[in-house]
Amino acid sequence: MSEIKTSPTTAAISIALSAIQLTAANSNSIVDYVKRGSGNSENAIISLDSNAAPQSVNIFGISGSVLIKKLYAVMTNTTGLTTCTGAFFEIDDGGAQAALTLNDGDISGAGEGMLIMKTDIATATMTINNTLIATVSEAAVGQNLFQEFIVTQKASQPTYLRFTYATATDLSSLDIKMEVVVEYVQLSTGASIMPVGP
Repeated sequence: MSEIKTSPTTAAISIALSAIQLTAANSNSIVDYVKRGSGNSENAIISLDSNAAPQSVNIFGISGSVLIKKLYAVMTNTTGLTTCTGAFFEIDDGGAQAALTLNDGDISGAGEGMLIMKTDIATATMTINNTLIATVSEAAVGQNLFQEFIVTQKASQPTYLRFTYATATDLSSLDIKMEVVVEYVQLSTGASIMPVGP
């Protein structure tokens, strides 16, 4: 009778799977470590359809406390977006607002695929990589390119991450679109970030 041999790779996988199963309930298990390390990701597509007036658009609803590791957006349709200034990300709890970037972002004449990022503290302008020219963004030595921040929901009140902007152009008949992405880690039990429905 021939002997069935197990390769070192197969044996290693088997051991790893056993470890995951045995430690799944442990707060410092491999499963939880991976979950904390990679975090969660959500994306939402919003329309910029202001009728030549300042506008705020709720993008994500926030529950509990979350550590947002990355916040960025990509302009997916920009035809007709000739003027768009005073752009910034902020948190709104229905009564008060907290800026996430300075309220002076200028995405006028944005090229399709323009990248918008939060790479600094709230008093700094959002980083904009326009596709009209080749653009490079680079972090300082020893620092992350994206600026992390923590958001805690106001007790028993809807709390939103939103995009605010101003324009002198009537965008209501156009189809200006932006895809916004957040990558985050839960800090409190049941915490989440979910896209706001249309």
